[in-house]
Amino acid sequence: MSANIVSQAQTADEVISNYLQAVGGSEKWTDLTSMKITGNALQMGMNYPFTVMAMRPNLSKVVAEVMGKQFIDAYDGQSAWTLNPFSGSVDPQKKTEEESKEASYQNFEIEFINYRDKGYTVALEGTEEIEGTSCHKLKLVKDEGREEYYFIDVENHVPIMQRTFMQSGQMKGQTLETYFSDYQDVNGILIAYTMEQRIGGQVVMQMSTESIEFNPEDVKAEAFAFPGK
Repeated sequence: MSANIVSQAQTADEVISNYLQAVGGSEKWTDLTSMKITGNALQMGMNYPFTVMAMRPNLSKVVAEVMGKQFIDAYDGQSAWTLNPFSGSVDPQKKTEEESKEASYQNFEIEFINYRDKGYTVALEGTEEIEGTSCHKLKLVKDEGREEYYFIDVENHVPIMQRTFMQSGQMKGQTLETYFSDYQDVNGILIAYTMEQRIGGQVVMQMSTESIEFNPEDVKAEAFAFPGK
């Protein structure tokens, strides 16, 4: 049976249901309150270690050690902020209102879990081949008409690629594609250990995960707060 026939025989909700079941089930994801990921990234020819922390509902923090200096990019629930030693400042700085708004849209859990309750709409737009894999193409429309596309492996039901559109900063308007691979089971949850980001078809970052912790004790709300807040 061809991938197109498979796609026509399914609805968006059926594709989402298969996806959520494949990665552990929505209940396991909704039981999570926080997450900590460590690994290594390759960007602009530089290889450096990173730690990513995330917490419900949308708190996030990335800490990277680059050329012996610490770089931080975070959102504390109200403001996005950064510590960028390569910008000429040694002090943390709050980002613009537009950048904070952009950061606030990042949900901790999978976007498709209870998506209607979040005010989102989803449409199944047939199939498309991504990196040689036939995928269901799901269009997710979020607040203020923001669109994202997810490409779900027809056979294995896991995301192969996510396509979003930059909403702020110097790259505003550019298409960002994130590719997922090397899925591994962590306490019953299937999660990608390798990610690659491309802008305009050009690779801008590769990330390789070494460890993932769910609900770690050291990830608390104060870990995301703007210093001195």
